Amino acid sequence: MKLAGFFTCYVSFVLISLFAVSANAQVVSFAVEEKASSIEIQLPSYRVSITKEPYGLAVIRGGEPVAKSAGSFFVRSGRRFTLTSVKDCRQSLEGISLSVGTTSPGLNARVSITFFRDNIMVRCSVDHSRANDRMGESFLLETSGHWYGGNVTSGHHW
Repeated sequence: MKLAGFFTCYVSFVLISLFAVSANAQVVSFAVEEKASSIEIQLPSYRVSITKEPYGLAVIRGGEPVAKSAGSFFVRSGRRFTLTSVKDCRQSLEGISLSVGTTSPGLNARVSITFFRDNIMVRCSVDHSRANDRMGESFLLETSGHWYGGNVTSGHHW
């Protein structure tokens, strides 16, 4: 594993938000197509592709990947667990909600993705009442050809 090729976001709470949304952002229409190995979401200016197993997230604009995850994880009581595979997908007016298996026996994660004109918001929580030490998402840096920079909670618009 080349460390230079990955960026990992660590957050101290059960909830994470990636590509934070500005106050005046509005949810946009989208179409979901569930395939055997992926879930494809088409929006007016970009597409989101979710790999079911192993769980992964990619944002594509103009046919080119803008962001591609290299794994999601959470740390609980000092032990690191990963998100493994999508178990189900539910659609709402704002986005989709996924149930994702983890490497922790009996625990699933809930990943909610809200779609906006030029960004997405990803929230992740893990079943069970115990708190997590942190949660994170790793992204391949070479996917977009450059690093966006800045805090991951500031808007990264495409």
